[in-house]
Amino acid sequence: MWSKIKKEKVSYFLLLPTFVIYTLFFIYPLIRAIFYSFYEYIGRNFVYVGLENYISLLQSKIFIKTIINTCLLCIGTVPIVLISSILIANYIARKRRKIRSLLMAMFYLPGVTSIVTICIAWKWIYHSKGILNYVINLAGIEGTNWLGNPKTALVSVMAVLIYICIGYPVILFTAAIGNIPLSLYEVAEIEGATYWQKLWYITLPLIKPTTFYLVVILTISTFRAFIYVILLTGGGPYYSSSVIASYLADVAFQYSKFGLASAIGVILLLIIVILTIIQYKFFRGEVEY
Repeated sequence: MWSKIKKEKVSYFLLLPTFVIYTLFFIYPLIRAIFYSFYEYIGRNFVYVGLENYISLLQSKIFIKTIINTCLLCIGTVPIVLISSILIANYIARKRRKIRSLLMAMFYLPGVTSIVTICIAWKWIYHSKGILNYVINLAGIEGTNWLGNPKTALVSVMAVLIYICIGYPVILFTAAIGNIPLSLYEVAEIEGATYWQKLWYITLPLIKPTTFYLVVILTISTFRAFIYVILLTGGGPYYSSSVIASYLADVAFQYSKFGLASAIGVILLLIIVILTIIQYKFFRGEVEY
């Protein structure tokens, strides 16, 4: 290993600033979080409590509810974003360059717009006298307080998350589908393949690496969803829309239980790592054509 490093010393030297930043802002905080998860902050000192933080979390109904909410948010967001973005990308990938660029920019725009601005706009839409209830009332259906109703709060956050997240997958899937040789589709058409058959047997297998990458990224993004919940619902009502990340912030900065918050962060990290490993086992495999 040392001989390889010595041989590529220029490359490693150029990577050194990134490695230092990564160590300072990720590795070191991660190690400290694991360390503090076995302590409790009392007064101005940390007191060793062993596994007490983890045990209290596993016995907490609120924490279990946040885990369930986070899983529901992930299950409801990731498949919809992936399926929608694949269908959209498959539609625009073969369009003329100008039209393709315009459509890609339209879908990507929410992803580069201020999250605060988007959430404020959606709060107006979800308002009891907002446009959503107005349209529903025109259809003869009684509206509701979307962000203040425990039955609809999480779904409302999910819709905003889908709206924001869909642009990035559209860009990547459009590029991936554009790299698939047209000859494969031409042969399939000669054989009488339908649109859905070409999508299932040609497009999906050949964009598998991109799909795996996006599944992992979207899963991590939904499990770390924090700002959307805080801006839209604050985790309420009655923790109906609270997720792990927002509950972590509440425990740390509202109740000053930094040891407990560190334990929540470690559990969140373990869940993400386990899900990533499972996804890797499912999606692994080489793609050749």
